[in-house]
Amino acid sequence: MTKYMPGKLRPKFLEVLRYKLLYRLFSRKMLLEQSRFKGKTVLLAGPARTLSDDLSPWSADDFDLVVKMNNGLWVDLPFGTGNSQRCDVLFHSLTDDIPAVTSAALAAADVRCLVHRTTGKGRFPITLWAARSWGTENRVVRIVDPDSYRKLTKRLEGASPTTGLVCLDFLLKSGAKKVVIAGFTFFQTKYQDGYDERDQTDQDTVQRVKSLSHHDPDKEREVVARLVAEARKAGTEVVLGPCVETALQGRLIDNQDLVS
Repeated sequence: MTKYMPGKLRPKFLEVLRYKLLYRLFSRKMLLEQSRFKGKTVLLAGPARTLSDDLSPWSADDFDLVVKMNNGLWVDLPFGTGNSQRCDVLFHSLTDDIPAVTSAALAAADVRCLVHRTTGKGRFPITLWAARSWGTENRVVRIVDPDSYRKLTKRLEGASPTTGLVCLDFLLKSGAKKVVIAGFTFFQTKYQDGYDERDQTDQDTVQRVKSLSHHDPDKEREVVARLVAEARKAGTEVVLGPCVETALQGRLIDNQDLVS
């Protein structure tokens, strides 16, 4: 049983009925609102070790909203003007394979919106548990419509969308005035220090993701390129960090060109 949903196991058919009922009763009021981002300048900070290079021209004050993901809650953002713990919106999978969210960490980063990146209706009870645990007068818990996850899976030809892709897909369609994308290399590089210590080298990351096989970095890169083009055509200003731009074009990150 997941650490995010304590309690005794129930017979599977009763669980299915319960999940469907809970989703029908409560999901609509918990959907992430596009109005939260409309007209805003938004930073989407990914986990790649190249994040500091992508953020070197920026400061935290340049953004109306800073969006991070999963373990990013625990890692300061390396802006060119200095580090910042700021995180206005956190997308999190609430799964057992990454460190659990804590009230103290949410408060320290001043998270105002925790978005459960759910894969479907069957995990909605975890969303409700998160809302009871971490929802406050100043913080809400939301979900992205699971249909978005299914549509992305279809665009990826069956591969699982990453939390970053789900987040990016939503933000680029949210009506934000400007979206700045940093810290994404589509698993070409390892994570930034402190985010995830499983990999010691870039090649470790490449091999690990390949062996797990549930993500497809090449297809995800193609989908992101299309999403960015669609957003720009719709009038959203999309700014890519230099390393994101390099990776999105399918070129290898040249370490000699990195600031750090």
